[in-house]
Amino acid sequence: MKEVKIVEHDTQVNGDLYNVDSSLGLVIIPCTDKNGRRSNRVKKLINYFNDNEVAVLTLDLVSEEESKKKEFRYNVKLLSLRLEVALDWTHRHRLLRELPIGILAFNTAAAAAMEAAAHTTLTINAVVACSGRIDMVEKYLPFVEAPCLLIVSKKDQLALQANKKMIINLSKARLHNLESDELEEETERESLRWFKRYFTQKIYESRKDEYKSENIRLPFYDRFEASHFLSWRLQKFKDENPLVLAIPRGAVAMADIISTELDWDMDIILVKKLSAPSHRELAIGSINEFGDVYLSSNASAYADEDYIAKEASAKQEQLADYRKRFYHFKEPQDVKDRTVIIIDDGIATGSTMLSAVITVKEKGAKKVVVAAPVASESAYKMLKLAADEVVFLDVPENFYAVAQFYENFPQINDQEVEKILR
Repeated sequence: MKEVKIVEHDTQVNGDLYNVDSSLGLVIIPCTDKNGRRSNRVKKLINYFNDNEVAVLTLDLVSEEESKKKEFRYNVKLLSLRLEVALDWTHRHRLLRELPIGILAFNTAAAAAMEAAAHTTLTINAVVACSGRIDMVEKYLPFVEAPCLLIVSKKDQLALQANKKMIINLSKARLHNLESDELEEETERESLRWFKRYFTQKIYESRKDEYKSENIRLPFYDRFEASHFLSWRLQKFKDENPLVLAIPRGAVAMADIISTELDWDMDIILVKKLSAPSHRELAIGSINEFGDVYLSSNASAYADEDYIAKEASAKQEQLADYRKRFYHFKEPQDVKDRTVIIIDDGIATGSTMLSAVITVKEKGAKKVVVAAPVASESAYKMLKLAADEVVFLDVPENFYAVAQFYENFPQINDQEVEKILR
């Protein structure tokens, strides 16, 4: 941690800077309450972001004495001016000026963040407003270009309704309702996901020429970066009103980014691989939610019929549970007569994807496209025959596991999938 004093003319803002080296981006957390940047809530956020390769700059927008007075804590104009001073300072800082910038703010500080984002000529890559009083700066919201995530607890109906009303004034925004009992943990997780989504977009932009030349430098940083690359390649289907389908779980986060960037419909397709008894990561076939089983040509070398039947039954039960969990709030999208793009984060054997392709074709899709950042040579050959078109960023010769082509490849749980689909 490095303590900083940012001074410009008559304005001084005190702060702390954490974990600048080798960071994906910088999150600024402006504070206005009496405990300020050293509060327990802020400390937890610092640790969480730092553990996930994100630098943090905490700021006290008011002094300890000022924090006791409403005329300072609720003076959004004053708070936003001080935040703009800090933003200018980051732009001049030799270690910070090249990093993507995000702002995470609570309550009145969130209003100040919106006003500062509207006024500054610097690029703000993402904003997260938690229980934010953004209604206090309604007139500035149309000028905020940064993607904004509005996080509000469903128990706070006043803030929820205010944010629902204000969101229409923002050019790019999403409202996230906190529903779990672990509000702080959920806030941390959703904020990080939002920031990483738009921080890696800057990396993607810097590598666009590399992509256009079709000389992809592996590994990808993470699924977010791979998604940006893949969305660029998929733009050619824009006139076909495509439906993007993701194979849970990892591909769901990717499909969310691709469908958002290209403004396409998105859903999931429920298929699961059948694992070999001696090697659970090895696929010997797959099954869809309707019970249709597809076996690889060498399945009998790894398992007998009894094992395959038990494995298929267990996986179908899991798919039924997925259906119940993911679709209790909506019906799945109809694929009939549509161009369907099936997304995965990488394809090793191709058996699961093959099941998805066959399922979608049987349901009447007009065209089926398979898309993934990487695929093995054997999967490429098989899926090229099964699908109408395949879109892969690379087909490496030495393919052992999907994870080898990502620097960061975290597991995505069912709760994250459900929130994306909400």
